[in-house]
Amino acid sequence: MLRRVTTKIFSSSSFSVARPIPCRLTRPFHLIKISFFSTSQKEHDQEPLLTSEQEANYFEIRKKSVEEYEREGQNIYPHIFSPNLTLGEFVEKYNSFRNGHKDQNTVIKVAGRLMSKRTSSKKLHFYDLQGQASKIQIMAPREFHEGQDQYDRIHKILKKGDIVGIEGFPGKSQKGELSIFPTNITLLSPCLHPLPGWHGLKNQERRFRERYLDLILSEETKKIFLCRSKIIRFVRCFLEERGFLEVETPILSPKVGGAIARPFQTFSKALDTPLYLRIAPELHLKQLVIGGFDRVFEIGKQFRNEGVDPSHNPEFTTCEFYEAYASCNDLMTLTEKLFSEMIHSLTGSYTLQINDREEPINFKPPFKRIDFLAAIALALPPNKTLPADLTSIDAAHQLEQLYNSLGLPPLTSSTPRNVSKLLDKLFSELVEETLLQPTFVHKIPKQLSPLAKTLPEDSSLCDRFEMYVNGLEFVNAYSELNDPREQRLRFEGQADLKKEGDHEAHDVDEDFCRALEFGLPPTGGFGFGIDRFVMMVCGVDHIREVLLFPTMKQHSDKSGKPENQ
Repeated sequence: MLRRVTTKIFSSSSFSVARPIPCRLTRPFHLIKISFFSTSQKEHDQEPLLTSEQEANYFEIRKKSVEEYEREGQNIYPHIFSPNLTLGEFVEKYNSFRNGHKDQNTVIKVAGRLMSKRTSSKKLHFYDLQGQASKIQIMAPREFHEGQDQYDRIHKILKKGDIVGIEGFPGKSQKGELSIFPTNITLLSPCLHPLPGWHGLKNQERRFRERYLDLILSEETKKIFLCRSKIIRFVRCFLEERGFLEVETPILSPKVGGAIARPFQTFSKALDTPLYLRIAPELHLKQLVIGGFDRVFEIGKQFRNEGVDPSHNPEFTTCEFYEAYASCNDLMTLTEKLFSEMIHSLTGSYTLQINDREEPINFKPPFKRIDFLAAIALALPPNKTLPADLTSIDAAHQLEQLYNSLGLPPLTSSTPRNVSKLLDKLFSELVEETLLQPTFVHKIPKQLSPLAKTLPEDSSLCDRFEMYVNGLEFVNAYSELNDPREQRLRFEGQADLKKEGDHEAHDVDEDFCRALEFGLPPTGGFGFGIDRFVMMVCGVDHIREVLLFPTMKQHSDKSGKPENQ
């Protein structure tokens, strides 16, 4: 849990940024256990699957029974119920009870969702009550309940999926099952639809469209998003410890920049102008460095109107930071420290075992370093070579011929035939999948890096690196271009590519060039794709698994009827 000790923010002479005390995750993620006390998996797996028609019939019957219960004077959506313990706190506090012990002098109030109902007799009912990360048994004998009529009425109406409030006392059954023994049960919100059995949702698309249902049913899904939250919290804490200021920059902007990507476009009626969803926060963050904030970062959503595949979603989360007076080598060192410490905090070691890999990934520094062009050249057959001069007029044509001769997946008609795109395609097809251990790819050609400084020893290459792990890019970082003359020339080159049909290239941003004319100190910039990292840590192979509400194609069936499971 993060605790912050802040200094006085404003004084008569200056101000300082609030600084957190050092913090780390309290325990490795893989050691966190979700407490579940339930009947056997076999029993739940035997629950029958319902057809769409049966689910619709259930809804109508359940709706009528709940309305009848309401007509009897019961409030089926009460205004408030105030638990005095969470289910996790209940488990932690009373799990040490001996078998058969009950503490009838302690009044407990808990709330949650009923995940099963088992009736032993008219005088004894059992339920599983589920909270955010825990589950306990409700053992409800009539003898402890306040009022026989109310006992019969509430247990008649309760169904699997209902949200209830329980007032009672803690204890353990004779078999050692930690339970709450109710003296009163309040229906807080009825579930009008049948929940699938503990086999969960078999239809993947329904899992993503109805994430609430997936979270109700799947412990593993909950763990993924608990892990995601811990990763974001760690990154934020890591940067704040080092004096970085978290900021927010516009999501809507009249201009596009900061990356080579195709944007989403909308229109402002009030301003009578087209606006774009940001593809990166880079240009705004660098303007803050110009303004005097030497270390800034932003964790937020980016939007790119591009393809959808297992590692790409139109809406995704990144962390970008900018540090004045930091070199590319400084950023490499900081990146090694960030990822090694994060993996150690999440797993308790520097290694991460990936499901389909025999060799674990080792995040202990230092990470391997390779040259971009040298890596492509090494992957080519002995009789093939890259063009000697990538700035020549026919370099793009030579690269296209080379690509087509290698038997790689054909270039689509929409793929621009320019040097930057063809080099990127060659690298992604020939090299990326071979980079299993953490690897820095550096000395990247200038054509691929319109916002990065060139290397002093070779003006055709940029002072930039990308970090790859398990065949995927996770980090893009470089020494920021701060010469407004060179920046304008690079923008003009991008504008020319846009005129030639490259939808990912952009126009000259004169406002940013003007900002650079006020002076950007030597600055290192870093971008990190959080979604992909969560995928790798959690061992899932599709980005939709790590997004609570992934972008989905609009459902063609507008009836609202549930799927046939």
